[in-house]
Amino acid sequence: MPRYVFNPITLQYEVREEPRYVRHLRNILIVVSVIGLCILYFWLYTDVLGWDLPKTARLKKENAVWQSKIALAERQMDICEVTLNGIEERDDFVYRSIFGLNVIPEEVKEAKTDPEADKVTKRLDALTKRAYVQTMALDEVYGIAINAGDMVSHIPAVPPILPKRGSYRMASPFGYRVDPVYGGTRFHAGQDFAADVGYPVYVTGDGVVEKVNYGFTGYGNEIIIDHGFGYKTRYAHLSRIDVAKGMKVLRGD
Repeated sequence: MPRYVFNPITLQYEVREEPRYVRHLRNILIVVSVIGLCILYFWLYTDVLGWDLPKTARLKKENAVWQSKIALAERQMDICEVTLNGIEERDDFVYRSIFGLNVIPEEVKEAKTDPEADKVTKRLDALTKRAYVQTMALDEVYGIAINAGDMVSHIPAVPPILPKRGSYRMASPFGYRVDPVYGGTRFHAGQDFAADVGYPVYVTGDGVVEKVNYGFTGYGNEIIIDHGFGYKTRYAHLSRIDVAKGMKVLRGD
């Protein structure tokens, strides 16, 4: 832009053109001065006064909030881990031992985590895997426990006859004996109770009549009861049969 200079001789303002490089130099000085003032302000604001820039202060505040949330999450995971350890110990040394179940191997409980994940994510993944495995383990124990009551009543556990002294005698015990028909030593897979004809015979555990056979040789009139859980009982050499195949019977019938 043109520059006006007062001429004392002519008493008028005259236009004086400045060299172009002077104008450029002045503009450069202005820019450098502004940049210098900004740097000086930044130095005074951060180093001398120790203040944070608005964006830095906002980021620090957000970081503090997230750090507190992470610390709270870690404390909650500590509580969950202690609780889960107690459940695992009770499951391994109490519940599973009662029902004869194998202990869950540690390698099954361990979780494979992402190596690039942060500490909190790894702990959360591991706890999630352990909780899932423990849930499945307790479901297995629960299933066994439900059937345990039935199993107790189904297992043959009472004598098949009234144990009244003098009303019967043990004709042949379980084990090796002299075969009464063919002679020689043979294994006897049962117990023979000798009693009066018509002496009542009772089922030794809950079950279902699997077989009813009427015969004159071998076991003679016989009944086979399927108690479930791998148990079956045979009642042989009977004088009379009062049940039919497929009938459900209870211990003591």
